[in-house]
Amino acid sequence: MLVELKHEGRIRRLTYEAFEQEVRDGLVPPDAEIRFDAATGDQFVPLRSLELYRELVDSDQARFSRALARRSLPWITALLVGVQLRIYLWTALPNADAWFLERLANWAPAVLEQGQVYRLLSYGFLHLGLTHLAFNLLFLAYAGWSLERAMGRRNLLLIYLASVFCGGLLSMAMSPDRPSLGASGGDFGLIAAAVIFGWKYGEIIPVSARKYYGWAILAYLVAALFSGIRSPGVDNWGHLGGLLGGALTITLLHPQALSRYRAHNRLVRRACTGLAVLVCAGMALLGPHLVPLQPWHYRGLTAARPAYWVEGWTFTGDLGSFSPTRQSTLVIDTTVHVEPVDIERATDRFIEQVDAGGKQVELLERSAARFEGWPAVSLRASFDLSGEPHVLDALLVARGHYLHRIHLHTAEPWAERYQTLWRRILDRVDIEDPLELAQAKRKAGQQLTSWKAQADLAEALGRAGHPQEARDAWRKAGDLNADDPRPVIGLLELLAHYHLDDGSQTVALALLLHPDNPDLRVAAAKVLDALDRGPEAAEVLLEGWSRAPGHAELRKALLLHGLEIPPTPAADAMSLEPTLP
Repeated sequence: MLVELKHEGRIRRLTYEAFEQEVRDGLVPPDAEIRFDAATGDQFVPLRSLELYRELVDSDQARFSRALARRSLPWITALLVGVQLRIYLWTALPNADAWFLERLANWAPAVLEQGQVYRLLSYGFLHLGLTHLAFNLLFLAYAGWSLERAMGRRNLLLIYLASVFCGGLLSMAMSPDRPSLGASGGDFGLIAAAVIFGWKYGEIIPVSARKYYGWAILAYLVAALFSGIRSPGVDNWGHLGGLLGGALTITLLHPQALSRYRAHNRLVRRACTGLAVLVCAGMALLGPHLVPLQPWHYRGLTAARPAYWVEGWTFTGDLGSFSPTRQSTLVIDTTVHVEPVDIERATDRFIEQVDAGGKQVELLERSAARFEGWPAVSLRASFDLSGEPHVLDALLVARGHYLHRIHLHTAEPWAERYQTLWRRILDRVDIEDPLELAQAKRKAGQQLTSWKAQADLAEALGRAGHPQEARDAWRKAGDLNADDPRPVIGLLELLAHYHLDDGSQTVALALLLHPDNPDLRVAAAKVLDALDRGPEAAEVLLEGWSRAPGHAELRKALLLHGLEIPPTPAADAMSLEPTLP
């Protein structure tokens, strides 16, 4: 037997069995009209007028309709409004607003670095401005009252808290450098939930209540979103997260008045609570793993630093990155030295640098190793800074004339938690060719007959810790410009820096080719000194003085060797002039 239903100008035809099931499920509104031969003949009559409808209609639907028409006090909504109002009044106490903001606002550094996951909910109860409070409580009271009647108290509380929680998560992920607070994330979730509720149950919502749900309030949601986008300083990510959280939660829930769904609602509430607890526990344990890192490149050192840390000058005189929590500071630095870096001496100087800025420095660990093939030292030390104990972890890597230095110092109570972040930073460290070496290689490859390009390549190779390749480049530069002593001088300085095994032969050949060049003699003396042949270095310098008396670099080299400066010919001539009576 077929049944015809007419509602809102549309006629549907379905079997009597399907009609019965839809009535039991509350999907057929009582103001619909019905026609079927056994009861109405050829006429459409109001459904509510039939005894069979009153027998079939689910009592849940009656409870649902009564709940929507109820005008009793919405206890959970009132409680949420009252708590937020009371907290706002507390912030009016002297210095209380700063305390609430520092301890309870949603803030990625505190959540991830210090495990203060409670902020993902506590921020939703804070307001530091009367206008902010008024608008948020207005939306909360309106949407909360409507949803509490429609969904029940427990479901409303879950929707609000889930909206606040999701808003906090998305805000923290997308804007980790700025704190956020306010109930707007929860409000957006409630409004979105009211829209979804209207769409899900529109056919069975009494006409008098439809203005609170579905399409009727969608315009308010869209207007609020666009208003936030146009306003500077508004946490739009929190708004979007709250909207998504509220929409998703009400999609999983059903009105509490529908008794057949109560077990399902209970399961959803427990699952959502358990999931939130797991997320919070995960962030409390793994927060340092979630701190976003951004790449950092400088002079051949590739590393990473926390994306939202701020730059400033550290107690060691370096430009570093400070955690907004003020509990940890990171320094990533590369310096270029006149000579190849001795890693042990560089480490000693760094410890002295720490000792100069801090107090009671105690070296806890120090180990030499090789990092990507380069000499390195890792160390750990404790010291006092501004009266508070700190722990410092450092890695120093020597690459030719380059000293790469990375160190993190942390207030002692948080030192172990920041160890995870330190290991993540070390995992991102990479030693690459400095930019000047890459440019010199490209230039030398393009200008194959230019001795200057080869000389620049040789200098860059020497500074970057590649003495063998640098020696070959100097020799090639000398072959391209045999009459110029500069490639030979560059080669001698390289040999002096790296103590290469062919120093003696190179010095002899250089003095034979350019005996009168004083700069070459100074460079040759450096090579001989590096070979522990000091007397021969002195002879080379003295002979150079005789060939170029008065040369400034020769004078300096002689003094460094403790030699007496021979008189110049001009001085001798002056001493032989007769004295006039």
